[in-house]
Amino acid sequence: MVRAKEFDRDAVLDKALELFWFKGYEQTSIQDLVQAMGINRGSMYDTFKDKQSIYQEAFERYTMRRGTAMVTLLRNAPSLKEGVNMLLQQIVEDAVQTTQPKGCFITNTCVELAPHDDAMREKLAQIFGSMEHALDEAICSAIQRGEIRSDKNARQLARFLVSSINGLQVMAKANNDRELLEDIVLQTLSVLD
Repeated sequence: MVRAKEFDRDAVLDKALELFWFKGYEQTSIQDLVQAMGINRGSMYDTFKDKQSIYQEAFERYTMRRGTAMVTLLRNAPSLKEGVNMLLQQIVEDAVQTTQPKGCFITNTCVELAPHDDAMREKLAQIFGSMEHALDEAICSAIQRGEIRSDKNARQLARFLVSSINGLQVMAKANNDRELLEDIVLQTLSVLD
C-alpha cells in the first residue's frame, strides 16, 4: 500500500524557490534542498524528479506570480509613470530592507544559467518578451491618454524599461544604497516625461 504524501507540495516548492533565489542553482545542493524543504530525499525525488525539475517548477511559479503582479500593477496604476515608479520603488525597497539583497529570481537565472543553458535562455527571452509586451501596451495606452508625447516609440521605450528594470535588479543586489538606487529610478522615469 502506497503511503500518502504528508506535506503540502506548494509549501515545500515555495521553500525550494526561496533557497534557489538566495543561493542560485549551482550553489544549491540536494542536501540543501532536503533541509530547506523539510522532506526526505525519497519524497523529494518521488514528487519532483530531480534538482533541475525542482528549479524549473520554482522558476515557473515565481515568473507567474511576478508577471501577473506586474501586469495588474500597470493596469491599475493611475498613470504609466506612477505604475513604472511603483515597480522600480518595490525593487529599491526590497533591496534596502536587508543586508543581503536577493535581487530578482528571473534576473539571477539570466545571469547564472542563460550563458550555457539554451532551454533556459529561450524561456528567459519569452519572459522578457512578455514584460516588453505588457509595457508596450501600457505605453500605447498612456500615449492615447496624452500622458506622454505621441512621438515616443512605444516598443523602443518598452525595451528600454525592461532593460532598466533588470539593470536596477542587478545593481540593487550588488549595492543596496538607497541614494544610488533612487538616482537610477529618477533617471529611468525621466524617459516618460
